[in-house]
Amino acid sequence: MKFETILVTTDFSAEADVAIPVAFQLAKEHGGSVVLAHVVEGFGIPNPLYPHYSATLSPQEHARIDGEVRKALADRVPAEYRKEVVWETITAAGEPAAELARLAEQVNASLIVISSHGRTGLRRLALGSVAERVLRLSTGPILILR
Repeated sequence: MKFETILVTTDFSAEADVAIPVAFQLAKEHGGSVVLAHVVEGFGIPNPLYPHYSATLSPQEHARIDGEVRKALADRVPAEYRKEVVWETITAAGEPAAELARLAEQVNASLIVISSHGRTGLRRLALGSVAERVLRLSTGPILILR
């Protein structure tokens, strides 16, 4: 199996970041590229019928946050792979597992690399891990790292 496009995700925790160098190493070995992704939670979805009830960001705020997230993603690219592997960053807003599955389809990912542990706490215990939900929602191969 050849991995041409590898989608790797992080929530910017140390636990989640362990997936990044693995994805880059696999891309190097397979002659593939890496799409480094982050899903921002908490953005409201605009409702054209009731715009005053939706928690939306202005285009300027959205662009600022997107730029900050992309810079933080780029900063996580391992130095030894910066020039050896083709890579890009991508962001999305919404429920992480659903958005990651959608992004995998959007970029035609041949592999998703994700850590089994990211942020922890009561919310994770109540809802289950993002990795488990991505596994259920995605149709392609997934590498889940401990």
